[in-house]
Amino acid sequence: MPRRVNWLRPLAGRTPKQDAFLALRGASYHLAQVIEQFNKGLTTDDQISLFHWHLRSFFWELAAVRDTLQRAARADPAIAAALAVLHESDWFIEVLAYRNFAHQSFQVVEALVPRASGKVIAFQLQVTHDSQEWNPEGPGHLKSYWDKMQRFLLGLYPPG
Repeated sequence: MPRRVNWLRPLAGRTPKQDAFLALRGASYHLAQVIEQFNKGLTTDDQISLFHWHLRSFFWELAAVRDTLQRAARADPAIAAALAVLHESDWFIEVLAYRNFAHQSFQVVEALVPRASGKVIAFQLQVTHDSQEWNPEGPGHLKSYWDKMQRFLLGLYPPG
């Protein structure tokens, strides 16, 4: 079997820590865009597409935080241990489920849209692991994922 060639490499001089915080920053950008689209309303196909693109990108960036730290885990047992705990956390399992679901379909979101206004007032991510009933979630639920990832990173790399 031929040797696998890794064409994509980290930029020279960049650390996994820098890349992890950059991915978290990307997640922050996409979260802000999701909130903006949510507040504008999803009344056209273009708005719906933009919402989906940013929503999926948000989860991809959160998973990228973990992916970049896996490079550092090979040399640092503390990071490897922290990642093992992260992989067992319910919230990160959900993040990965949402990120992986994006491969399958655009139908990640069910939205509650009153006819009178045409604006989204709530949305639910379809693959939540513990509920089959309608449980409206706004962007605040997404922000909780971001907050948890930020706390995780700051636990590994305290400021200062």
